[in-house]
Parts: sequence; structure tokens; C-alpha cells
Amino acid sequence: MKYAIDYNEEKMIVVSWGEDEDEPEQISYRSFGQEERKGLPKATEEEFILMLKPEDSFYLLGTSVNETLCFIVAQIGVKVYRIFAPEFKKIKEELGVKKGEAIALPLRLTAIKSPDLFRLYIPPKDDDYLLRRWVRIHYRFQKRFRTGTQVTLRLLEKEVNKLQKFGFLTHSKAAAKVAGRIVKVLEYAQILEDELLAAVEDSLKGRSVWEKLLKNYVGFGPKIASKIIASGPREKFRNRDHFIASAGLHVKNGMAVRRKAGESLLRESLLFDAFNQYMLLLHMHNCPERDQYRKKKQDYLNMDRPLWRADKGGRRWVGTHKARQFWRESAGLW
Repeated sequence: MKYAIDYNEEKMIVVSWGEDEDEPEQISYRSFGQEERKGLPKATEEEFILMLKPEDSFYLLGTSVNETLCFIVAQIGVKVYRIFAPEFKKIKEELGVKKGEAIALPLRLTAIKSPDLFRLYIPPKDDDYLLRRWVRIHYRFQKRFRTGTQVTLRLLEKEVNKLQKFGFLTHSKAAAKVAGRIVKVLEYAQILEDELLAAVEDSLKGRSVWEKLLKNYVGFGPKIASKIIASGPREKFRNRDHFIASAGLHVKNGMAVRRKAGESLLRESLLFDAFNQYMLLLHMHNCPERDQYRKKKQDYLNMDRPLWRADKGGRRWVGTHKARQFWRESAGLW
């Protein structure tokens, strides 16, 4: 059998078909959290996975949300095929789907008519996969909680404390507990973040690229190093320039490449964030490497070479130099 996670305006469903491609069967996912549709067989995600057999094929979108599903299904022996953003964009254009509209993508029909648009998923080693997932969970927690919810909670905490200090919450026991609850949420969030980071650090132990290389780089702690390792393996990148571009450090006409409205850049989110964090670290602290690489940059400018003319602070120069060094030295380790 062949299966595909298909999409319509209402919900995500799983479509299955065999030799008779004109009569697909739909399997509704209870685990997607949507209301069940009448007349469809119902199965949780776990029940659906148990239905699969080694000779089956599975088609779906290549997103980080589906990464765990791909990994588990591939361990059963099922062939997993993924379609990615560029091809997805072309199909939307062919279907006439406008920006902002509900997407109705017949993934099953695409798999039948254009199977060459899908790429076979090769599952990573168990320890590589677990490191990648821990890093992404930690990354998402930092991005989504610390940049939004945590700031909001701290503002609420200050506001409630002011009201409490001047006696405006004494009439309500429930209101008086609010400030304490906010503090506890923030404390538990910090504990969770620390435990996630500890899980990431445990996953780094015994890895050659960490023990023999990244651990010795100035400014590269477990947070930065784990993001770089998790963005791999090295074979994922065609060459050094591809790696530099994926880190968001490439240039065009001596200027950093910036994203314009309506276009996407070739970036690996974890890799991009790792080198941004490294460059920010150099900007905040006096690192010996910073002045050393800035002097090299000035030598290039004196030679009238159009590299990094707009990089007055030297941060991107240092980031690019370190990325090139890592690419050169990580051969056989990553």
C-alpha cells in the first residue's frame, strides 16, 4: 500500500491507495486534535504506524514537524518520500493557490503524477537523530517561550506586584495568588530549560567533532556546538560555499545577503543561529580572535578587495573565518 498525509481546508488526513489509484481510502487522525469527520475510519497516529508494513510507501511534506514520524516509520522498513518547500511552492503556483488562502494540496495526486519531486528519506543513526531532536526542542523552547511568553509574564508580575504592594488585591484571595503563580511558572521554565540543555550536553559526549574540535574553539560551548553538529552531517552540504551560505554568512558584491520581501534564502536555522550567537558573543566580550581577524580584514581592504566593505565591526568577518576553519578541520570528524 501507499500512504500520504494530505491536506485540505478542514484538517490533515491520511490517504491510502493500492493498485487501484482511483479509489483511495481516507484515514482520519484523532491525534491531530481536530473534530472527527463522519464516515471516515479513525485511527490515532500510533495505530496508523502499527498498520504499516515494510513493503509500504509513505509520502509527506519535508518539515521538522514530521521529522519524528519519518524516523519511526523508516525504522519499520517503510520507504518514506518527502517533498520540500521549493517543489511545494511550484505545486501551489500550478494549482493557483494565492498567498494567505487555505491550502488544498492533493499530495496523493502529486505522488502519482510527479513522483520525481519527492526525495527518499534516509534515516540518521539513532544517536544523531536524538541529538538533533534535543537541540531542536531546546531551540524552540528558547525562541518561543523566552522571546515571548517569558517577557509577558515578567511584565504581568511587575504589574500584579504593584497592585499587591499598595493593597488593591487584599479583597480577593484568588487575585493575591496570581503573583506567586507567575513566579513559579518562571522558575519551572528555567528548570525545564536547564534540563533540556543537560540532555543536549549528554548527547554530545563521545562525539569526535565535539571532543577533538569544537570544544577547543574559543566561545564555542555546548549550545553553539550542538546546533552546528545537529545541522549536519557534513555530506548534507555540497561544498564549503554551500555551508557558508547555509550559515547566512555569504556575500554578494561585498555586501551581506539580506532577505527581500517575497523571497527565501538558503539557510539552515540551527546553523544560522549558532554563528549569529557566536558573533554576538564576540561583540559583547573582548575576544583576542576578534582583533586578530579584524586586522586581517583591514589587510584585505588595503588591497582594494571588495570583501566585507560594509562590515565595519568585523563580526561577520570573524564568523565567516571561523565557519571556514570549521569546514576545513571537520573533515572525517563530522
